[in-house]
Amino acid sequence: MTALDRDPPRSFDVITAADVFVYVGKLDSVVSAARRALRTRGLFGFSTEAAEDALTAERASSSAGYVLCTSGRYAHTESYLRELALRNRFEIAVLRKTRIRFEHRQPIFGWLAIWFAASLSQEL
Repeated sequence: MTALDRDPPRSFDVITAADVFVYVGKLDSVVSAARRALRTRGLFGFSTEAAEDALTAERASSSAGYVLCTSGRYAHTESYLRELALRNRFEIAVLRKTRIRFEHRQPIFGWLAIWFAASLSQEL
């Protein structure tokens, strides 16, 4: 259960999570809860670290779509994020790799995501 599950369905127009999902591995339940909580055409904006830029040893274990990095944060793959959007009836407006922060003076790359809840005619 997430905090979003406490509100009635379709309660929000916008949900954001900037630099939050780096502390969450599997995003399935939170993305599902966000979709439930958003009104039709509601905006879901968030960022994650990019697993594609994780160290080689870490990348090898990212078949689940996410990996715990040596930094103690999670990184997520583009394919996992796209699959979550599709499964939860989100339209992807933006899914762009970008620098999300610096760590030890080195850039950390991640995914900037802006998704819209599908219209009622597209819902199951």
